[in-house]
Amino acid sequence: ATNQSKQWTAAIYSKNRFTQNWLSTLTLSYNKVDRTDDVLNTDLYFGSNSDRHSKYRSETSLMQWENRLALSSDWTLTAGVDLGREKAYTDSKWFDNPYNNSHFNVDRDKYSAYAGLLGKIGAHHLQANMRYDHVDNAGADTTGYLGYGYDLTSAWKLLASVSTSFLAPTLYQQYDPSMGNKDLKSERSTNYEAGIQYAQGKDLVRLTVFKWRTRNLIEGVYDPVTFEGDFYNVDNAKNTGVELNLATNVLSLDVRANLTWQNPKNRETDESLSRRARMFGSLNVSKTFGQWYLGGDIQYNGHRDDSTYNDYRLPSYAIVNLDARYNLNKNVSFYARIENLLDRDYQTAWSYNQPGRGAYVGVNFKM
Repeated sequence: ATNQSKQWTAAIYSKNRFTQNWLSTLTLSYNKVDRTDDVLNTDLYFGSNSDRHSKYRSETSLMQWENRLALSSDWTLTAGVDLGREKAYTDSKWFDNPYNNSHFNVDRDKYSAYAGLLGKIGAHHLQANMRYDHVDNAGADTTGYLGYGYDLTSAWKLLASVSTSFLAPTLYQQYDPSMGNKDLKSERSTNYEAGIQYAQGKDLVRLTVFKWRTRNLIEGVYDPVTFEGDFYNVDNAKNTGVELNLATNVLSLDVRANLTWQNPKNRETDESLSRRARMFGSLNVSKTFGQWYLGGDIQYNGHRDDSTYNDYRLPSYAIVNLDARYNLNKNVSFYARIENLLDRDYQTAWSYNQPGRGAYVGVNFKM
């Protein structure tokens, strides 16, 4: 089985300060993805021919208009709209079983409107957001965020928030020839967080506990009995956990770290959600001097159960990446990155090996 993917992206924006207190940003963007999938010689393994060739193409056009209005030195109002159109084309041909052939050509419109208020009164920090999303053939919802912070001292702060969210399935999740499920429902979640933070200069320590509940959580699964993959909804899911974030400067090195412990569950079956580690984290060390930036990070993911269809446990893994950037001037920079420096073998889903060591170089122009 081989798969190829190509992606094109383009965006242009205009940032305008209409008044001293009003900053407006208009962004137009376009994204196109082409995927091809070929499965050959399956009769060698399964005793019957399941050879197939499939194509998937998606296009997304999006206009985003965001406005930030400084009401005072302590209060900011944000409001905007997003207007988008999505298209998907799929074609799947089974060489020896044309009855399984499929073809879709679909499109849908989506739009959002949002507003938010951020500010403080003395030691009290407040944030309130509201958002309305509408996605054709996937539903609509009004969601919100309410956050509160209290300064215990100039360095210590208490934090708390409650929010709701709406996530429509992508056209890929609905119409991909291999795993698509056009009957997918949209996700709806409720999220709670509470924590304490210390911030002084370059030092930051933040400890947060969280809990979320989701209806119709979208999951992907591969059935080793039927050799078919599928996206499906988990009717009722929950997750609780603790997150620790650290940032400091040691020997002129910028150090950032985070660690999360969680317990994601399917509330209907009380089983762990597929492919979600109970513990994961990262460590990043970098240094900027003159026109140079040098850095590296370690990403860790604990063991995970692959799916409810098998008892396979995906092993834990850690990968190392390196980054470098040289700023020739304020408009031009060169960058290089090595991913998976130690060429670690690992899987994020059973039977799908991830890339080995890879090197990337490029140039960035800004005008």
